Amino acid sequence: MAETIRDAGFDVVEAIDGDEGKRLALDSTDYVAACIDGVMPGAPSSEVIDSFQQSHPGRPVLLCSGYMPTELANRGLLKPGVTLLAKPFAPSRLREELETAIERSA
Repeated sequence: MAETIRDAGFDVVEAIDGDEGKRLALDSTDYVAACIDGVMPGAPSSEVIDSFQQSHPGRPVLLCSGYMPTELANRGLLKPGVTLLAKPFAPSRLREELETAIERSA
């Protein structure tokens, strides 16, 4: 995912787990969007999303997951500002969804 996003012309900051994702979400970097996996080790994805949305209001979140939307909703992951990108997906789909989410938030 990071390589695809870099190839689309974006700078990318990667987190190795949810704990690092939360830390990065709360830093002062002016992120244009976040791509977050639906399930990762460490802090739950819902906490990473909440941290990102609190620190970067109005910035889009792409939630990349192979889980069914009902399961993701039960985990508190589908909320305003979050776009679900169902796995598996092609690199071109990731670029399109990211660019569309950024345009919508502008």
